Parts: sequence; structure tokens; C-alpha cells
Amino acid sequence: PDSATTTVSGLSYGDNILVYTVDNGICPVSIDTVIVRRYQPVNALAGSDDTLCNASIFQLSAINPIFFGGDPQPTWTQVSGPNSVVITDQQLYNTTISGLFYGRYGFAWTITNGSCPVSADTVYLDNIEPPFSDAGADQTICFQETIQLNGNAPLDISSVAEGSWTQISGGSVTIENDTLYNTLIRDLVPGNYAFRWEVENSICTSASDVVNISLVDLQANGVAIIAQPTGSSSNGSVEIKAPNGGIPPFTYSLDGQNFQGDSSFTDLAAGLYDVFIRDQNGCETT
Repeated sequence: PDSATTTVSGLSYGDNILVYTVDNGICPVSIDTVIVRRYQPVNALAGSDDTLCNASIFQLSAINPIFFGGDPQPTWTQVSGPNSVVITDQQLYNTTISGLFYGRYGFAWTITNGSCPVSADTVYLDNIEPPFSDAGADQTICFQETIQLNGNAPLDISSVAEGSWTQISGGSVTIENDTLYNTLIRDLVPGNYAFRWEVENSICTSASDVVNISLVDLQANGVAIIAQPTGSSSNGSVEIKAPNGGIPPFTYSLDGQNFQGDSSFTDLAAGLYDVFIRDQNGCETT
């Protein structure tokens, strides 16, 4: 302490006041003061990465720079994202951001504190699009043992979206691939069925939709001969009986081309005829 130049140790963070005194005989004492400011190194923690669902506003949560003492100068900057967002207060550690779209964002929290090295950290936010589900239109179709479902494709929503089919009513069937949006359903029998298509996308609540399918089985029920033709005359007539199954009204034909609503056919010559019956949905039987 008696030397004009010396080393000082044990400085506290903040202002350290040092007094230098010179005493020379009977002369007045001379005093001067020097302030040594010690800055605390900063560690700019921007907070934990997060996954959001359909968020338009979010509150950031970085470390509060006041903990470091001195006069830290913090700032938020957007470093990535599908669009530019609004940062409410760039100097506030827990500020809000708004105007988020779907996608991945990065925000850097940078702190300077006097002569200490600048510290920066980046937090990443993934804003996920909520899923939607469309199982396809309800159908009433002619009976077939195999049909194809037609849900919406999850990958059209995002690269991590997934879907799954579940049967909720009807006889036992085989779902060929329950995670494929347009899978095949096998081993069907006539009747009514319902299938649920559920779509998930990360943390968002799943969405589901149900498709109802009716398989109509139309079966001929015979023909009643009303009058046999005589000789070579075309004076025979028949009555086609109402079919089993199907959805009325029905139409009838003896050539597969010309259909009529009346089940009676007259002026028939002797010969063999094929009977065709068609229901409201276009299902046919012979």
C-alpha cells in the first residue's frame, strides 16, 4: 500500500473505491480517489426449447440479467422462422412474441455487461399445426367383399402426423393397414359398417371423423309366367317378382339395356330371356 503502483486483489462485483493519499512533511495531505468497477461475467440462458400447438402468442423465459449486477444490456432477436414475428419488448427477459405461424422459430437472447465477453443463447420453438380428419363421404354401394377407404393423408398436414383406422360397427372385417389413409377393407358381407379415422400431430389434440358404409345385396326372386305364347305368336307375358334386398324403386329389363319401372312384360314370343333388376343405387342382379 505504500507504493504508487500496486496490485489490488479481492475486488467485489460493482464499484470498488480506492483512496490514494500522499503525505509529505508539513505540507497538506493530498488525497485522490479512483473507482475500479468489476463486472460480473454473464451467462445468457434463453430458456428451454418448447413445442407449441396452434399458438399465435408466446411468452419467452430467459434468465433475468439483473442477477449479474452492473449494467447488463440484454436484447432479443429473431434468428429464424417462417415469418417475422412481433417482439413486444426486446430488452425484457420474459417478453411476449406474437404473430406466430406454423413452423420452427429461433430467438437469441444476448447480454453484454461492461468489458466482459458477450454471452448469447438461442431458444427454439416448434409451433405445430392442429390435425384435421376427413374419413371420406358416407356411401351406400353394391355389395363387394373388398372396398377402399378414403381418409385424408396425414403427411399433407406435417411430416410427423399419423393416422389410424378403427372399426366401430358392423360385422368382423380385415383392415389391411390401419395406419394407411386409403387402406383396403376385406372380408365384407352385406350390411352396415362404420369406420373411424383418427389423426394425430405431435402434442396437439387428435382429430377424428367417421365414415358410414352400407353394402347392399340385391338378389333376384324369380319370375311368374302370366301367359304362355301360342304358336309363333308374340302374346306371352311374365311378371318379375320383387327382389330380395336392394333399395327401391327397382327397374326391370329383359335385355340389360332397356329398363322400365313396371315389372310386367307382355307381347313376348317363345324363347329364353335373361332377367335384369336394378335398384336405386344402380346395383344389378340377373
